[in-house]
Amino acid sequence: MSSQVGPAVTSSLNPGACPLCGSVMAGRTNKSTGERFLGCSRYPQCKGTRPLP
Repeated sequence: MSSQVGPAVTSSLNPGACPLCGSVMAGRTNKSTGERFLGCSRYPQCKGTRPLP
């Protein structure tokens, strides 16, 4: 069995940091429109959002 760690996540899969607090962004869906966006993983304490690229 190998003890090696897999490759790092590429930048295209990394959602980046929240523009308000610096935490990790998570994929979310707007319940009203079904539109996908990135929202702060600290929600509801932080309400930072970004549109998906």
